Amino acid sequence: MRVIGYVRDAPGPDDGDTVFVQSERIRRWVAHNRCQLVAVCQDTLGGDAVGDRDGYRALLGIISAGHVDPVLIPDLLRIVILDLQIESLTVMDALRKSNGNQSEAARALGISRTSVWSQIKRFDIRL
Repeated sequence: MRVIGYVRDAPGPDDGDTVFVQSERIRRWVAHNRCQLVAVCQDTLGGDAVGDRDGYRALLGIISAGHVDPVLIPDLLRIVILDLQIESLTVMDALRKSNGNQSEAARALGISRTSVWSQIKRFDIRL
């Protein structure tokens, strides 16, 4: 299984592990589970919102290109595995089929237009 990691600076010295420790936790998990690590995307302090972070944008680009399966995010004591690919690709596919029409995409997905809009913002989908 091909996986990608995502790490970010903690706001303060007592707010979590360093980027290095998070990266090592991902590498150990990958080795133990015999997966292939495609990349580790990193954000440092400075971005005000998730969408402003270069590491997060790179993560979403790799996911949307279909190069990985799950995303590994180190938590305090474990690795959190997220399958953002399914959620983001579903919304992107619906938008592509509706030529970017958010109302049509929402109807096709059976969700509200507001939900489609929030997914566009969350996954930084470019129309």
